Amino acid sequence: MSEDKKPKVTIVWGNDKDVTKTYVFENETQKAFFMKGVDEANGWLEYEEVEYGHETISYVESNMPISRVIP
Repeated sequence: MSEDKKPKVTIVWGNDKDVTKTYVFENETQKAFFMKGVDEANGWLEYEEVEYGHETISYVESNMPISRVIP
């Protein structure tokens, strides 16, 4: 698939809207999961990965990706 036919999204980042990036994906599923991550991260300034002791969210692949919380 050519670059211009792949799903993409352009995002303006930062409080001052000073960084603009375009992200290109192999398919709509990748784009949907990326956007879910962007939505989850919105409002946080930093992140760090943890090994355990946190809420786990599992994603189910479908036409409309959804999430479910696993206690």
